[in-house]
Amino acid sequence: MQKYKFQKALGLISKILNKYENADDTLDLIFKYIHEIFSNEKSYIFFISPSGLYLKAESGCSETESFNLQKVKEMGLLTRRFIKNQETVVDNAKEIAEEIGIETSSGSSFVASPLKIKDALFGVLLLQKDSVEPFSVEDKEIVEAFSSVAAYIIKDAELSDVFKLQLKILQENIIEKTEAYVVITEKNKQILEANKVKDEFLANVSHELRTPLHAIINSSDALKMEVFGPLNEKQLEYVNDINASAIHLSGIINEILDMSKLEANQMSLNKSSFDVESAVDEVLNITRSLADKKNITFKKDYYHSKILINADFKKLQQILYNLLSNAIKYTNPDGVIEIGFTKDKDNVRFFVKDNGIGIEEKYHGKIFAKFQQIENVYTKKESSTGLGLTITKEFVEMHGGKIWLESKVNEGTTFIFELPA
Repeated sequence: MQKYKFQKALGLISKILNKYENADDTLDLIFKYIHEIFSNEKSYIFFISPSGLYLKAESGCSETESFNLQKVKEMGLLTRRFIKNQETVVDNAKEIAEEIGIETSSGSSFVASPLKIKDALFGVLLLQKDSVEPFSVEDKEIVEAFSSVAAYIIKDAELSDVFKLQLKILQENIIEKTEAYVVITEKNKQILEANKVKDEFLANVSHELRTPLHAIINSSDALKMEVFGPLNEKQLEYVNDINASAIHLSGIINEILDMSKLEANQMSLNKSSFDVESAVDEVLNITRSLADKKNITFKKDYYHSKILINADFKKLQQILYNLLSNAIKYTNPDGVIEIGFTKDKDNVRFFVKDNGIGIEEKYHGKIFAKFQQIENVYTKKESSTGLGLTITKEFVEMHGGKIWLESKVNEGTTFIFELPA
């Protein structure tokens, strides 16, 4: 049962990250998905202020309950201890709820989880269940994952509000240009600081999510191989679903982590001299299983038997993997994908060509921008963060190279990039 909860939670968190547009709607979505996992009756988000706790958002409360909780609540002993420890609790969560002023009954069960960026706690996610099955200690990790996403969304919304304030100042001509320049300069400083905090938070939460994900992937791998005994058909189906969902979410987290490192200028190159053909062949071997599922054929187009390049081996492989996996995703079954490279005096030119759905010319200039997802334009069958091509372009340009595409709808797409030899 707990593994099923983990699997479902991973899928729902992935949906939240893909659908995030504004904070209020997304918090409602988080409350909805939490209810799908735990069947809890009520959910609360409280913010911490110098004078106490105040209600930011809730789900499942009556108008009277919501009105009573709007008042700022002084923090009791258990609440202060919870804020100091900054750890998700189940055992004394009910007592914390009573200190805040929430009505409880003998059958009520609660879990409280901190809302924080790094070690800066700013709020509390509190869940209430009045049903027979209470919250358990095993539920803590799932609740922590939802509270991490909620914390990011709330802080990201605050950052967006700063941008909106700038726009309002300029549009309404509230102040003179000189004063506006001073205000905007100050706000830009706040934006840079807030963005740095967000990037650090993304890196931190990505690391935190990786640990349980790796445990899920490794455990499901062992079950798939029937290390601990044979599985029946239905059990094997569920284990495969858990494994695939965890691997998919792990890929999303890795993309978010790479993007946050790039934006924080924390990504560096580790260059060495190596044979291009061996690097390309390794990536083809890694992606071949994806291609085999759609009966897609790889066609190698290597014009030189031996080309050496001085580059970051892992980042070149990630560039090729991103382009090949995209090509597989948007190529119809039984299609063909060509990959090749050539060398002139100064550069090595690579290309990945498919005969898939193609991309309209009006989207060519947007395709490498953050969060631009090809599938939103052409198909709804696949999901991603929309960061893969952005990261690919950044890695190419870190090497001093360039990347572009040639494509026509229903005739396929060719991605081409050059790196200094």
